[in-house]
Amino acid sequence: MTSKTKNFNLDVSDMFATKDTQQTEPQQNARSHTKTERSKTVNHSAKRVNSTTETRSQRKQFLFTKETSVNMKVLAMSKKVSVNEMVNEVMEDYIKKQFKKNPEVKSLASKILELERN
Repeated sequence: MTSKTKNFNLDVSDMFATKDTQQTEPQQNARSHTKTERSKTVNHSAKRVNSTTETRSQRKQFLFTKETSVNMKVLAMSKKVSVNEMVNEVMEDYIKKQFKKNPEVKSLASKILELERN
């Protein structure tokens, strides 16, 4: 076994949990969570941020095959990052490569972002 394999300890039981196996513990009262936890579940538009740094993230939904989904989870766990962080990194790299090949598309994207900031 290599050192990489030794350090690669995954708890895959959560990764493959189904609805039946996820609810083995009694559910808590819906009001038992703290205000901070509750605020994470609110479904409303994000507030506009007036800054030059990156604005709040936007939610997107994608469907992946079961195999791709499992592979993404395993890779993210091995890198000790979230699947979201890994997907963002992959997409940023892809977009940079595409913009390098198509500078006119990069220019268009820049114009759209500028319009949205105003």
